[in-house]
Amino acid sequence: SLLLLQLVAAQGNTQLRRPLAGTEGDSESISQNFLLDGLELNFFADEVDGDFCDASSPLSLAGYMNVKGSKFDTESDKHLFYWMFEKRSKSLIPDSEAKKKDKHRDVPLVVWLTGGPGCSSSLALLSENGPCSVNEDGASTKVNPYSWTESAHVLWL
Repeated sequence: SLLLLQLVAAQGNTQLRRPLAGTEGDSESISQNFLLDGLELNFFADEVDGDFCDASSPLSLAGYMNVKGSKFDTESDKHLFYWMFEKRSKSLIPDSEAKKKDKHRDVPLVVWLTGGPGCSSSLALLSENGPCSVNEDGASTKVNPYSWTESAHVLWL
């Protein structure tokens, strides 16, 4: 699914390519390039192993949005990390109203931007409203049944 990249803009050059140099596996990477009024946006994404965080999300993409030519910040280019999860295919909340709703309804896209200078949205993803949190061992995760991915596709930027 190219959901994330299709939602970012109506025009662009989308291409699937083999894994990045130095990576292993059969998954394909996704890249998307846009040129808007002198601002160049490049998106790179790889599919994340579903068992790593939340196997009930049909697709998880992680990558970088590279921004060049911003008239608001001429000092340097930006390389912003994002992680996107599609809405869960099956609710994890016991006796949830979500289970009773029409499964064919439109699914919203939420873009989560944590506020404050230097604060990463990865903090929210892995400890607040994301589909999983990091276990005390620091090497594994546990599913958050009350994640926002119960009701929407969510992108943490």
